[in-house]
Amino acid sequence: MPVTKLARVYAKALLDLAVEQNNLPTVREEIGHIKAVLKASPDLERALGSPVVKDDQKRAVFSSIFKDKLGELTLRFADLLIRQGRGAQFKAIFQAFEEAFLRFKGIRAAVVTTAYELSAQEEQDIKEKLAQLSGQDIQLEKKIDPDLIGGMILRMGDRQYNGSVAAELKRLRREFKTNQYISEL
Repeated sequence: MPVTKLARVYAKALLDLAVEQNNLPTVREEIGHIKAVLKASPDLERALGSPVVKDDQKRAVFSSIFKDKLGELTLRFADLLIRQGRGAQFKAIFQAFEEAFLRFKGIRAAVVTTAYELSAQEEQDIKEKLAQLSGQDIQLEKKIDPDLIGGMILRMGDRQYNGSVAAELKRLRREFKTNQYISEL
């Protein structure tokens, strides 16, 4: 789900409150727990976002699931989201919170997609090189896509470097299609 301006506003409010209450690491952990539960239970996610289910029912279900697992700030924030009719935006708001948290801590997020699982040394080399280029600590998310054949795709912020074998093959195909050279036999 794309992160909207609205999601960023709610995320910033939660981040500011967590910092003010000196509770940021705990809130981040609790948000991660909610995200994991929503990912494991698509029915719960649909119910929270459904306009058919009444807000009181959503709040009761959410509270019964999470009341002993979350702190007061996170519970009240989630309750506010539900009361404001923002249950369908949980994912986007939590993603925006993670992005705001990383910015607050001076950490840059990067995604590397490879055709195979990176070794620990390869992962460390990529993180070090990105940290050197950006001047910030790097949080690296790894993805595997066998269709790349080899190489990698690296995305950091709004920049992307595609050094995959698949991309190179596509480039060569385009080049051969537009090649104006006709060999004389």
